[in-house]
Amino acid sequence: MLSFLLSASANAYAFMGNTELQKKYLAISAIADIQAATKEYISLWKLANLLFREGDIKRAYTYIECSMQDATFCNARYRTQEISELLPVISRTYEKQVEGGENTNGCPGHSDICLADHIADCSDVHFLSDEAAECSPESGEHYE
Repeated sequence: MLSFLLSASANAYAFMGNTELQKKYLAISAIADIQAATKEYISLWKLANLLFREGDIKRAYTYIECSMQDATFCNARYRTQEISELLPVISRTYEKQVEGGENTNGCPGHSDICLADHIADCSDVHFLSDEAAECSPESGEHYE
């Protein structure tokens, strides 16, 4: 429930055009989902999309990959489809930057919401065993 409220706040800030607060509340919502062992969520891939549009390719890539792994784990077909539309675009851009030797490091400048500090990669997110983790109750989709 907390994550839903935080995500709604992020949507409100998006509507008002306040991207910094939108990112902040998406990040907090994603952290709440991860702490609650929710595997079928929306905030992290929305944050990945926003970061990608801003040019923060490395974090966008990390977050979209994690979102896809969790959606696949939950057998969340709709969420997997949504993520699948964005994943190839971010992946290609990330791979081009890595091949070209460009800087892909996230957390530019003064950003106060660097999830990369909290989530090094998706394997760190899975602090519970995959067998014990549950998908979001709202989705009705569980993988067992």
